[in-house]
Amino acid sequence: ATLKRRMRSLNIVAVLGLLLTSSEIAVESFTISSVVRSNSACSIGLCRDAKLSITTPTTTTTTQLLSQNNNNNDNGDGDRKNSPLEWAAKRVKKADPLGISRDAILCAAFVFGRFWIYEKFHSYSTEFGMQDIGMQDVVYLSGTLSSASVLAIYWTIAGYLTQSFETRSQNSDYNPLQILVNVAVCCPVWIATEHALRFGPSDIGGATLSVSVVTGFAGLGSAMLLGRFAFAKMSK
Repeated sequence: ATLKRRMRSLNIVAVLGLLLTSSEIAVESFTISSVVRSNSACSIGLCRDAKLSITTPTTTTTTQLLSQNNNNNDNGDGDRKNSPLEWAAKRVKKADPLGISRDAILCAAFVFGRFWIYEKFHSYSTEFGMQDIGMQDVVYLSGTLSSASVLAIYWTIAGYLTQSFETRSQNSDYNPLQILVNVAVCCPVWIATEHALRFGPSDIGGATLSVSVVTGFAGLGSAMLLGRFAFAKMSK
């Protein structure tokens, strides 16, 4: 009887040992499977991060190119974002020097032609048919030279503001509307400066300032339209 009891106790101990061993094996297998799953998830995450790191520079480069294309504006559409000094520097850089010189010559020719006509009607001849040239004529002539310089400067500034010196098409050498806009911008200031500083005869444009402005508009507009038209025909 005692032998049977011992055998039963041994069997129970063996069964308990088998159960403990199987439970430990199950726990270890579960741990291994969880570790494998976590490693695979990490590898997938790394791949996604690598893809993002690969595509991010491309997106950044594309954005930079688009911004550069928007900033490289040859027509001056993006000039509003720049400072006045940068805007003025762009206008000077894009302006045609030959166009500036051409208009300065036309302005000087108009002023000297106006003075020559005035002298023809207001000077007196000597008995030998020669006109008397005195100090007053020298003063008028120097004032006319100053007036021509001031008009050329004002016309150039007006051309920069209206961008009329920038070549955009083949017909840009002669644009009547643009020429008249330049006349409207610079002519009143030029006449006012001429009268304020007393360049030339006081009544060369008219008896009053308003009459001088009207005749200045008509004379300067006609001279610049005809001169630019002649230059456009000669350049073809």
